[in-house]
Amino acid sequence: MTDAVLFPGKGIYPHVVWQYNAFGKKPLQIDFNLETPAQIESIRIMQFRWKRSYGIKEIRAIGTDSNGNRFSLGNIVLNQPYHLPENEAHDAPVSITTTDNTPASAVQLIFTGTGGYLGINEVEFLGTPQPAQQEVSQKLDVLADSAQPGLRVFKHGSFYVLENDYAIYAIDPRYGGSLSLAWDKLSKSNLVKFAETGSTYGPLFQDRFYPGGSKNRDMYLYRQYKAEILQDSPDLKQVRTWGVGHSGIFSGVEISKTYTLEKGSSVINVDITISNQLDNVIPLKYGYWFAGGLHSDSDEYKRIVPGQLGPEVKSSDGQVTSVDFVDGWCGGMTGDNVLAILFPYEWSKEIY
Repeated sequence: MTDAVLFPGKGIYPHVVWQYNAFGKKPLQIDFNLETPAQIESIRIMQFRWKRSYGIKEIRAIGTDSNGNRFSLGNIVLNQPYHLPENEAHDAPVSITTTDNTPASAVQLIFTGTGGYLGINEVEFLGTPQPAQQEVSQKLDVLADSAQPGLRVFKHGSFYVLENDYAIYAIDPRYGGSLSLAWDKLSKSNLVKFAETGSTYGPLFQDRFYPGGSKNRDMYLYRQYKAEILQDSPDLKQVRTWGVGHSGIFSGVEISKTYTLEKGSSVINVDITISNQLDNVIPLKYGYWFAGGLHSDSDEYKRIVPGQLGPEVKSSDGQVTSVDFVDGWCGGMTGDNVLAILFPYEWSKEIY
């Protein structure tokens, strides 16, 4: 939006004023493009109000992720009077505490007024910029370089890490609680695809659904999940992540994943619970898509699936895509490195 007038005189600070009549008396929308995607924690707006006709009824904040998906960041209802009260300053801050930590590449502020004008001195976004994929990948490489013997669970930046004598697993709450690193200490290789949240598809156990188009499929994609260390005993370590759908058929639907690593095994167990608290009903046609991280950019990559006549080993397009499994397992192979996934057979009618 550019149709505004700069007033350097009134109030303490210079400010920009818009007239609602110039936009058909509709709510005013101001768009901000961020230099790098960021998790917005709060938005601070320095508002200017003259003696009358500058009140704000409501401010809404809409975020846009790197794929162009829009989501609500939050709002604040002010219901300011048409006339400025005598004891109130002309310049005053207004803050919106956000309700969604999805990394935003752009933010739109929508102002509904109680008067004819909107005056703004300054808009400030407070949050955490998202590092580039290469930077985060290097941080995860540090985990392999600093590997230690024994069973342990700890935090590494934003990641939750499970480690024993055989493997290192890194869980990313910023990317829907997915598994971003599965480091095999014997072969010294990472067996899952890493992807930075907001950049591309990638990690294992990301929460997606099909069919139904991208809106339903990607409801939980790139969402910030909550996370906690659930158990830290000598023989067993557990990390739990969980998130809640925010709109449509997944409104109020919680997905919880509990990652468990035991002392004497390289296997990580993942217990996935999908519950809707009776707020909504998910049609049965929406299958759960969890194996996106079983992936490789290598030309040697092959998929291993249980076919009608036995195990099938064949070249793939870089990601497992199979139908009509006859058993609850699948795998991927690059050279001598093999990753296997075991799961309930009822999940395996179609798998991605």
